[in-house]
Amino acid sequence: MKSKDNFKAEYVDKYFSAAIFMSSDPLSVVLKAHMLVENLIERLIASRLKKENILDERDFTFHLKIKLIESMNLLTEDLLVSIRRLNKIRNDLAHEIKTDFEQLDISDVLKCFEQYIPKYEPHYSQADKMQKFGFAMYHLLATLSGIVDLAARVHKS
Repeated sequence: MKSKDNFKAEYVDKYFSAAIFMSSDPLSVVLKAHMLVENLIERLIASRLKKENILDERDFTFHLKIKLIESMNLLTEDLLVSIRRLNKIRNDLAHEIKTDFEQLDISDVLKCFEQYIPKYEPHYSQADKMQKFGFAMYHLLATLSGIVDLAARVHKS
């Protein structure tokens, strides 16, 4: 994580809300959500490390960052499942030209935030699925942002 990164909770509102509600392109929403989740994960890891610039190393893949978070017991299993599914969705969309968002399984992502999202129906339209995914990502980012803010305050104490 670069020290110049100044991620704030308000950034989630401004940047990602626009991505959800102004984009009809699932790839754009998924990539932006993934980028923001990765930034928050880096900040959470850095809050626990004595030498936070170690995250600037190119060898720290998203998968490895998730493994670190998991080994530090910093997130619930539900959040980790959602993050892993987001990573799989991102990889499927970014690396497989024929992948269609409508055919992807997003149930793991929705499950963690089902109390905030209208009931997941099997006969949804792509727009409904995209909106539900967007709401789930918004809640994932808001939850992670809160955890990161709390970790930073505890670390300063």
